[in-house]
Amino acid sequence: MRLLNRTTRQLSMTMEGREVFARASDLPDILADVEVASSQEVARGRVALTVNHDIAIARLLPALESFQQRYPRVQLDLVLSDDRLDLIAEQIDVAIRVGVPGMIPSLCGHCLRTVCRFCDP
Repeated sequence: MRLLNRTTRQLSMTMEGREVFARASDLPDILADVEVASSQEVARGRVALTVNHDIAIARLLPALESFQQRYPRVQLDLVLSDDRLDLIAEQIDVAIRVGVPGMIPSLCGHCLRTVCRFCDP
């Protein structure tokens, strides 16, 4: 396919060259759209969370509305329980437990990390 007519004194586009140029001139806009779309990854999916009753009422429930506004495509499945749960069998992603530090690992069974934080009341 010939895109240009070239002589020693003149350069001009062929009909095919004009068509290719017209289509190629749209590429920067297309690439910019793709870049914007790929950089705005939105959090979405299901997260199963178990937490003690007291902590849920005092800390988690008051924050739920703002969380849902910020991440509308995230579905939270909350399990409010003070009981020991099998996280694998119950398909729970995150467990938040408050108690005596030595007792926490036995509560969750399959701990990846235990975080101990002592808060002032």
